Amino acid sequence: MATKMTKGRNVTDMPATTGDHYLKAQEVASLLRIKLQTLYVYVSRGLVRRIRSDQHRGFLYLREDVEQLAKRGRSKVEGSDAKSGAPFWSQPVVRTSITEIKPEGPCYRGTAAIDLANNGEKFENVAELIWTGVLSEDPLLWEVAQPGKLQVAVLSALRQETKQSKVDPIRQFSLLVASLAASATGSDDIRAGTTIPCARAVLRLLVNCLDHLRPSNKFIEADPVSSIAAQIAQTLGIDPAATEAIDLALVLLADHQLTPQTVAVRLTASSGASLYHCLNSALSVQSSSRSRRSCDRVEDLLLNSSDGEQFCRMLERQRGSAGNSAGLDHPLYPNGDPRAQLLLATAQRYLQRGNCSNRFADHITQLQSRTGMRPGVEIGLVMLCHALEMPERSAAALLTISRSAGWIGHVIEQRTAGLMLRPRIRYRG
Repeated sequence: MATKMTKGRNVTDMPATTGDHYLKAQEVASLLRIKLQTLYVYVSRGLVRRIRSDQHRGFLYLREDVEQLAKRGRSKVEGSDAKSGAPFWSQPVVRTSITEIKPEGPCYRGTAAIDLANNGEKFENVAELIWTGVLSEDPLLWEVAQPGKLQVAVLSALRQETKQSKVDPIRQFSLLVASLAASATGSDDIRAGTTIPCARAVLRLLVNCLDHLRPSNKFIEADPVSSIAAQIAQTLGIDPAATEAIDLALVLLADHQLTPQTVAVRLTASSGASLYHCLNSALSVQSSSRSRRSCDRVEDLLLNSSDGEQFCRMLERQRGSAGNSAGLDHPLYPNGDPRAQLLLATAQRYLQRGNCSNRFADHITQLQSRTGMRPGVEIGLVMLCHALEMPERSAAALLTISRSAGWIGHVIEQRTAGLMLRPRIRYRG
């Protein structure tokens, strides 16, 4: 028998199909008191090993693994507390193979985001690594998505509205995705098997919303052979040489494990909703999330501070009233967020060779020397957008486009788990 790995378990030495070493699927289901669909989930997770049997016209399941599961109990298999009364079909513990948080930052499918960014990986390649687990050796180029009639109408209405009001890019993303969900094909991605093509298209369309950040409010049609990063530079009307830095930022921020937005998107996906509805649930949380608000607050503080000393005072005042400071001292990185360090270093390189003011970099230097607080990705991203001469509110928009790739990855993974997410609750009457 050929060597086979099942979730890291070597099954080369499984016994031959004789004697009492194996059980049929119905026997396993009866012993564990589960449905056959649940058995297939156990197999996909590597909890039960199986072999193909021509004699029995299907698969046989290793009795040893089945008996081990029976001893542990069904609630233990799902990672729950047997005394909590959690229903067996729920999944209070989320298992993921997408992102692990380490001191060096997030690792996508086992590869550090910092390394991917430093190696010059394109955002498209990293997005598909998150979705499929495969990192292509050649740069991927997604087809430019053409908005439908409903999307054109939404984008046109938004363009008229933003002439009289301040631009909120997250709101515009939500309206665009809602229009996709409302279209005739908005709920067909699971049935048609088009989730990844739809994912590529929606990320392309989100970039179209960025033209509202530009003073001219003039729609710019993307170059059909451009990358996402190049499309962003083109839409925002900035130097095409910024494409490399935009790719770096998109790669660094693509996912950060189980954020509130990711919880929302996985809950929605476990209910069987379409990709667009799942994505809009994450965007709804993102609209007032701490990370989004931090980007906006940091940008406002930098713009309204005359010097580094005033910037530090305003941050300290904010920390005193709210208990924390925007974009500083991420609790997962006590020694400093390495993503922020790379973003700031990249911003500094562009500041040195560009026409943009370097005073914001002086603000950050004084902040670190005076307070000892370490910048987070929000400060690093705002600084990079400033160095690239992007319009205001570009940082929050860039973060959301990047993180959408991670949310889509969690939609795909949650669907394949085949279980509903229903966290436990303890009633306190």
